Amino acid sequence: MFFPIGDDNPSRTRPWLTWSLIAVNVAVFALVNLPTRAAGGEAALYEVFANWGFDQRHPFSVQILTSMFLHGGAAHLAGNMWMLWIVGDNVEDKLGRLRFGALYLAGGVLATWAYLVTSSFTAEVREVIGDQAVQGVVPLIGASGAIFAVMGTYLVFFPEARIKMLLWFFFFVQIVPVRAKWIIGAWVLQDLVLTVLARGAAAGSVATAAHVGGAVFGVAAGVWLKPRVGGGGLGDAWDVHTGFASSQDERFRTPWHGVGPRPVSIRPTESQLVAIEDAITRDVRSGRIESALDLYPRYESMDREKPLPGPVQIEIAHEFFRRGLPHEALQAYRRYLRTEPGGVDAEEASFRVGILLGRAFAEPHEARPFLARAAARHPDPTIREFAASELARGGA
Repeated sequence: MFFPIGDDNPSRTRPWLTWSLIAVNVAVFALVNLPTRAAGGEAALYEVFANWGFDQRHPFSVQILTSMFLHGGAAHLAGNMWMLWIVGDNVEDKLGRLRFGALYLAGGVLATWAYLVTSSFTAEVREVIGDQAVQGVVPLIGASGAIFAVMGTYLVFFPEARIKMLLWFFFFVQIVPVRAKWIIGAWVLQDLVLTVLARGAAAGSVATAAHVGGAVFGVAAGVWLKPRVGGGGLGDAWDVHTGFASSQDERFRTPWHGVGPRPVSIRPTESQLVAIEDAITRDVRSGRIESALDLYPRYESMDREKPLPGPVQIEIAHEFFRRGLPHEALQAYRRYLRTEPGGVDAEEASFRVGILLGRAFAEPHEARPFLARAAARHPDPTIREFAASELARGGA
């Protein structure tokens, strides 16, 4: 089993509209579902859904909006609001509240119409609302179509951002970061396949066609909006991390609002490059190592006079080493030794360089001076002994 628990995607502003949408959905559930079910049971609740949920016979009624704020149960509500919490803040941050609100509402409407069009190909629609099975025209409820639209736009703007997935199988529990382009793409593809296999708009109690319709609209909206809201400015580390800015060369995307010719990308200024260094430093010191590693290749490609702080540089090198990336680790350790030859971690960096050169790259002669330094000066006697044994090996 797996479940999203968050994302590694910094947000620069407070997502007031996202929080407000969550609050409204929760309030409607508390004020409608709970007292109605307590007073009249499932039958009374279904009557509310029939009155305020989307009715396929009236595709342009106000219920197309009210249905977006109704949910069949606590699990239905929690799942939708949790996903909106994860992706909504970043999309709102990028688009602004007005565009984000329009995306959310329009996405919900288009998703509902996608459900309507798809369901017209079947003679009968079957869904389950609560514990009551209904045949024929069934009111559609839920915010998932609008949320899938937000997810589609998130996919366009932040394909490289990592969504943290909680995986568990009996006693095995692990948190695995997955790129947004893979996990959101997989969710949409899954719902598309289920829609096709069900030969209708819903698979069981889930309106899969609405999910796919919302996601398609969100992707299209993201593609259209992307050049109009800009890349966040030259040297914006936030956009570099999320994959929105170009990472293929030393150029950054500039904001463009569709008036006049598109500006030509230019090399970032010194102050903008310093902003990247500061972002790496903040990320490492606050424990956001994934974000720092995403930014580091751009920093490394620059001919910088000012180095990263020693503790930041060594932590990045250690992380590359832990992840089994020898080329990246070797370059990061060497950069530390060039800028901090007498630093507190210099002996440890020398030891790691020696191990990498001797074992990963089979260059024993290159490894020897680094291992010799570690064997003579490393503060840990165990490391000194190990470095000495590496020197004595035929390979070093």
